[in-house]
Amino acid sequence: VARAESVAELAEVLEAGSASIWVADMTGVAVTRWAPGESGVLVLGSEAHGPSPAFLDMASERVTIPAAGAHAATESLNVAAAGAILLAAWCGGIR
Repeated sequence: VARAESVAELAEVLEAGSASIWVADMTGVAVTRWAPGESGVLVLGSEAHGPSPAFLDMASERVTIPAAGAHAATESLNVAAAGAILLAAWCGGIR
């Protein structure tokens, strides 16, 4: 786990290897169909503004947590909740 405040900082973290960069966004592959592999980076943006355009441009792919039923109109999830769901999916806990 690493925290990067800018694309430059993330680039430094990634220089050592060739990891995929997944960005959590309102558009993208549904978490239930997400297959990120063992090595990669998951970028979570702020709750108010989402990921910055620079991180979106750097993304290998985007992943989303689709809402269903009565919650379909929900604009977004708390970033901690979204991160927990996405990390659980990455570890094989959600299908």
